[in-house]
Amino acid sequence: MAIVPKKGVLGHFFGVLVVLAGIVAPGTLAADPCSDVAPVRSLRRLTQTPVEYLQSTKLTAVDGAANDIFGYSLSIDGDTIVIGAFRDDDKGTDSGSAYVFTRNRCWNETTGDVSSNYTQVTKLVADDGASSDQFGHSLSIDGDTIVIGAREDDDKGYNSGSAYVFTRDTA
Repeated sequence: MAIVPKKGVLGHFFGVLVVLAGIVAPGTLAADPCSDVAPVRSLRRLTQTPVEYLQSTKLTAVDGAANDIFGYSLSIDGDTIVIGAFRDDDKGTDSGSAYVFTRNRCWNETTGDVSSNYTQVTKLVADDGASSDQFGHSLSIDGDTIVIGAREDDDKGYNSGSAYVFTRDTA
C-alpha cells in the first residue's frame, strides 16, 4: 500500500518519514530550498483506519515563509505538538524557531486522537539567537518541558551547539 499526499508536487520529496509512538507523519522538503518560490514547508498528519491512511489535518506555521524548513523536526506529547523550522530568520538568517500547537478536544474525544482542531499557541526562539544557529533542528517534548537543539550555536566555539529548555508557565 502506498501513502501519497492529496496534492503532491514534483520535487517535494514526500516520504521523509518521522515515526512517533507508532504514528507515521510524512513531511516535505523542496528540491531547491533556496528558491524564492519554494512552498511553505508543512507537516501532514495521518489518521489510521483499518484499510488505509487518510490525511486528516495539515499544520502550517502562521508566519511560515519559503526556506524555513518547517516540519523537519517534530515531537508530540498528548495534545501538544512541537514543530521545528531551523531555517526561520527571526533572529537572523537561519537562526531557527519552533512552533507549539495544541489541540482543543471535544468532550467525547480522547487524548492523543490527532484528527483535528490543532491551533498554533506560541512560537519559540532562542533569547540569544543569532544567524546560522539552526535552533529547532532537533527537539522533544515531555509534559510541560520542551528541549530544542541549536546545532550550530557558537557559545563554546564555532558550531559547538546548544540545547534550550523551555517549561510551560502553569501559573
